[in-house]
Amino acid sequence: MPHNHATPHASDDMPKESLSEIAQLDQFYHSDRGRMVAHFLRKAIQPQLQLESQIDRLGFGYPFICLPSVNVPVFIPSEMGALAYGHGGEVMTASIESRAWPIAGDSMNQIFMCHGLEYCHDVAACLSEANRVLASAGELILMVPNRASLWVRDDASPLGHGRPFSKGQITRALTKAGFDITKITRALFLPPIGTRAPLRIAQTMDHLGHYGWGVFGGVMVVRATKLRYATKPKGGLVRKVSTSGALRPATGTAASLPLREEGKLVTNCTQS
Repeated sequence: MPHNHATPHASDDMPKESLSEIAQLDQFYHSDRGRMVAHFLRKAIQPQLQLESQIDRLGFGYPFICLPSVNVPVFIPSEMGALAYGHGGEVMTASIESRAWPIAGDSMNQIFMCHGLEYCHDVAACLSEANRVLASAGELILMVPNRASLWVRDDASPLGHGRPFSKGQITRALTKAGFDITKITRALFLPPIGTRAPLRIAQTMDHLGHYGWGVFGGVMVVRATKLRYATKPKGGLVRKVSTSGALRPATGTAASLPLREEGKLVTNCTQS
């Protein structure tokens, strides 16, 4: 799907250092290098999402690289800033307090967290909210930076920002929040310098990396299921929730942010 360069976004006329985290992510994934990274992440994550399933799904963080053309509401934690992303002229994003999600419990079948949890100040509270919002046996699909990877040392990529996780750390955090982990895989096996190579060569590097240094993949992709009986942490914030149990998109843009329409995020990269 070709990129529409006429479509404005938050980073068009602002230096990178002045942008919020979410705007920097958006800027990166609309660059040539970002499109290359997105190609490999989609390849690993989209099969896990089962997008053909007609279920109540919620995005969290910056999930647009894997949900570029799906009508899905997205929560952006306030630690990351705000970005207006739309479908059919309606804003589908909301900047929220990551410790208190404005949606009723047991209202979603699947939550997809991508470039989100690593920016949250209170990881335990955020995961507890995800557990609350999911229906019984609902599924959390989570992508986080892999602490063992070279990518977390690359400040020019999103994986070099926020908090990376080891397998043990993310396992303990999810278990404590009331999730049963069903699968942990890794993705993005080419080294950061590999994104400057033609796609054909990068694909070969990624394939070889899967078998040669798989433990050092740039991200971990985790599938976890909500346990029916989960222990909730004490305390927390008072929540204002949707009484309907569902999110309703707003018309127009928020906070004077330009509205990026679905499908304007590049979903392929050109092979050189």
